[in-house]
Amino acid sequence: MDGLSFSSQFAMGSAGIATALVPLDLIWTEHCDITGSVVPNRTPEWDVQHSLWNGRPLASLTPHIELFECFSRGQPVFPQAYRDWYRALFDTRGLTPPLNDADLLHDRHERYRFFDHTLRTQGVAAPSLTVCVKWLKDRNLFMLQDGHHRATFLHTRGQRQIAAAMPFEDLSEWLNITVVRDIHRILAAQERKELYTPILNPLLFDLPTHRDFASRTRLEQLLRHLGPGRLPGPVLDIGSNIGFFCHHLAREGVKAVGVEPDPDHHALACAISGLYRLKPTFHRKTILDFFATDQTLFAGCLMLTFLYHFMASGEAERVLDEVNKRVEYYVVWESGHDPEAEKALIQGRTKFADFTLIGGTQGTGRSREFGIFHVPGFTFPTTTPPQSRPSLLPFMFR
Repeated sequence: MDGLSFSSQFAMGSAGIATALVPLDLIWTEHCDITGSVVPNRTPEWDVQHSLWNGRPLASLTPHIELFECFSRGQPVFPQAYRDWYRALFDTRGLTPPLNDADLLHDRHERYRFFDHTLRTQGVAAPSLTVCVKWLKDRNLFMLQDGHHRATFLHTRGQRQIAAAMPFEDLSEWLNITVVRDIHRILAAQERKELYTPILNPLLFDLPTHRDFASRTRLEQLLRHLGPGRLPGPVLDIGSNIGFFCHHLAREGVKAVGVEPDPDHHALACAISGLYRLKPTFHRKTILDFFATDQTLFAGCLMLTFLYHFMASGEAERVLDEVNKRVEYYVVWESGHDPEAEKALIQGRTKFADFTLIGGTQGTGRSREFGIFHVPGFTFPTTTPPQSRPSLLPFMFR
C-alpha cells in the first residue's frame, strides 16, 4: 500500500470479506429500508414507534446503552427504556413478545456475561464480537446489519473502535488512499505532529490528538443526552478547527457551516471533507467578519472552547449580540477556565435563557463544562431534520 501502515487494523477473510477496526463515531444503527432487511408483519405503527432509533449514531441508542450500563454496575434489572423498546418491537405489529420480563432479563444478562468474558480473554477483535456493516459512501458511515447489542456493549466498555466485517471493496473505498496521501502532504507542509480532534480513517490513526480520542468524548456525551432527539439545522460551528463536528453533522444530513480563521486548520478541514466525501461549508474568517458578510439564519450553533478567547479580548459581547440575532433556538457550548462567567454572560446577553449541563469534560490541561443553552420552551425534535432523508427504524434485535 505504498508505505501506508496497516498493521493490526485489518484482516482479510474468505469470499472477499475484510474485517477492520472502525471508529465508534462511524457506527450507526440499521435503517432497514437502506440495508434491505425484512421486518415480518411491519405496520405503520411500528414505523412510527421505531423511527426514534433507526439510522442513528450508535452512541445515541439509549435503550441498549442503559441495559449494558446496568449490568456493568452489577444491577441485573431492566431500565424502562429497554423494556419499552423490546415490547414495542412486537406490540406495534400485533404480536406477543416471545420472552416475558424475567426470561428477557436472564437472556440479556447471559449475553452480557458472554460478551464480557470474550472481551477480557480475546479482545475487541474477537470474531464473536465482530459486527456486520453496510458502507454508505455518500455519508461516510457504516450502518449495522448485525450486532447492535455487541456494538453497544463495546461502546459502554469504553471501546473507541469496533471490529466490523465488510466487503473488501467497501474497505478500499473507505480508506480512500489517494486522498490520504494528499492529507499526509498537507500535514507535512504544516509540520503537524498532532491534531486537536481525530481524523476518522485508520491510515491516520497514528496522529496524537488533544480531544475526542478517549471515551466519553464530547460527541458521545451530546448524543447520549439527545437520545432520539436531533440537532435541527442549519448549524453554525464557531471556531470549527479541522471540522470534526461539522463532518458529524453532515453525516446526519444536517447543513453545517464552520467558521475558522486559522488557514492551516481551514485547509485541513477542507481536505478531510474530500477524504470523507462530505460537503459541509467552511469559511476562513473570523466570526465577526463572517457575520458582517453573511446573513444566514441558523437553527443552532456550536461554541466549543470558543467564547473565553473573546472574553479575554473584550469582544465577547459583540459576538453574542450577533449570535442572538442569527441563531434561533440553541447553542451547544463548552467552557474555558471560567464556566460561571461564560454562563452568566450568555444568559444575560442573549435569548438563550435555559441551560442544561450535559457533563464535565477535560481538554488541553483544563476541566471544562459542557452543555446546551436554548430558548425557553424549545425541545429537540425526534423526527429527521429537513435536510436529511426519511426515516424508519431497523429490526435491531440481533
